[in-house]
Order: sequence, then C-alpha cells, then structure tokens
Amino acid sequence: MRAGEISPVSPAGFGVFQPFSSDPGFTLNAAFTPDGHTVYFSKSQPTWDGLTIFAATQQHGIWSAPQVAPFSGVDKDTDPAVSPDGASVVFASIRPATGAVYRLYRYDFKADLTTPALPEPALATDNDLYPSFTRTGVVYFMKMGATGTAIYRAAPAGHGFAVPSPIVIPGADKTTHDMDPTIAPDESFIVFASNRAGTLGAKDLFIAFRTTTGWCTPLHFDAPINSTGNEVATGLSPDGQTLYFSSARSSVTTPRAKPADTAAFRVEQADYANGLLRPYKVSIGAFVAVHRPHDGTCPAAR
Repeated sequence: MRAGEISPVSPAGFGVFQPFSSDPGFTLNAAFTPDGHTVYFSKSQPTWDGLTIFAATQQHGIWSAPQVAPFSGVDKDTDPAVSPDGASVVFASIRPATGAVYRLYRYDFKADLTTPALPEPALATDNDLYPSFTRTGVVYFMKMGATGTAIYRAAPAGHGFAVPSPIVIPGADKTTHDMDPTIAPDESFIVFASNRAGTLGAKDLFIAFRTTTGWCTPLHFDAPINSTGNEVATGLSPDGQTLYFSSARSSVTTPRAKPADTAAFRVEQADYANGLLRPYKVSIGAFVAVHRPHDGTCPAAR
C-alpha cells in the first residue's frame, strides 16, 4: 500500500498527539510514566542545537503546559525513557565529560542525581541513543558510529545494566540503518525507524516480532503511519497498544491544483503537516493482535 490508501492499522486512531498540537515543530519522543499521566519529550531549535527534554502531565484528560524536565536544560539532551517503576529516567546526552558524543545517563528522581547509565562507555566514536525499557527493566538502545547504526540490548544487573549486546533483526545489510527503537513492555515486538526496502520515500517505521528462537523479519507499516517524509522517534503507551512517533510529512504538493495567494500560502505554512518534525499517534493493538506470531511462527513479510 502507498500513501493515500486505507491502512489496516486502525486509521481511525491516527492523529496528532494533542499536548503539542500548537507547537511550531522540531518535537520528538513520547516516553510515559507507568501510569500514563506524565510524558517526557524532546524539543530543539531548527538547527538541532539546544536539544532539551520537556515534561507534561495529564489530569482529567487535559495536558498541562510542557515544562523543562528537572534533569535537562543545560546540556544537549534527548530521547528520554522512564524506568518500569517510574523512579528514574534514562536519556541520551552530550556532556563535557564525554566530548562530542551521546552517552546514556540515568536521572534518579528521589536522589535528584544524574549518573552514567551503562556499565562502561562506548568507543569514543560511537553515540548511544534512544533507550527503551521492557516491563522487567531490560533496556534497548541504538548505537550509532562511523560504520552505521545498530540496536543493542542490556539486561538489568544490580543497580545498573549488564554489558550490552547487539540484537539481530533479519533482512539487514551493510546499507541498513535501524534506529530509534522502542521495545514492547513484554519484549514481544520492537518498533523502529529504518531505511530498509519498501519505504515510501525516506525513513519509515517497521515492526519486528520476537519468538523463542529470535526476531522475525520486520513488517512495514502502511500509510497513514508512514509517508513520503521522515518517520522517526518511536514510542509506545504503557500498555503497548498505541504507537507514538514523529513525522516530517507535508500536506503541501506541487504543482498545486489551484494557484496559491498569500493567504493560502500562510495556511499551508501553519498546517500541522508542514514538513517540520511533529508528533503523531495511532492505535496498533489490532495490528499486533493479527500479526503476532502464533505457535512460534513468524508472520509473513509484506
């Protein structure tokens, strides 16, 4: 299926993630506390300088005005992930101690303390980004270096994590860039952005299910989840039923069917889908239920 066609992934549940609907863009991530009442996300200037993590809280279905998170606002911070007990947040940051590369840090709410998250630093040329937790505290994240990107997994060990190891998702080659992973709470599937075959024009979102023998070949999400713009920065609701992501899609096409005057151009410019990176959400519960492996058999690649 291609853009404009009906998707089997609950199109009725697709839409803008409302807490940030009036925001001018450059917004990514959606990391929820276990009760779903607080969400952490990142914002940046158009140059991607000044990346900062924000938080918003929800009461009676209404989201508060976002505020800078207590652990952010100084360094270049992004990609928050809340621990299963809600006691800490792991996030990626460029800090003076590690030079010009991203490392993962853990902020403890009770102690008001930020410390390195992983047991040992990655190579100086690698960036550690986009952590995501399972319900049992296993963390998945992306490692990005000169040779490309890869998704890693680290099990909890003591007060930290064991040495991480890469996961193998079938179908990748030397040109594949799998990134921005979010693991399901029960570790049964992973959603990520990639340049794999079948994209609609840029990086698209894929889902790979997990069996007792390993990961299945990923499935590509159809429109309206994917578009001709970049789809990145995945996230899941605490129950794993709702997918959050950021998209740089645009509703503007040229040549226009009708010439634009100044007013029409300004309407295009102010539209939510104006080519800036902004957050969306969609229900994937039905899709997961249909395609989840049965009897250990992977779903057929589409």
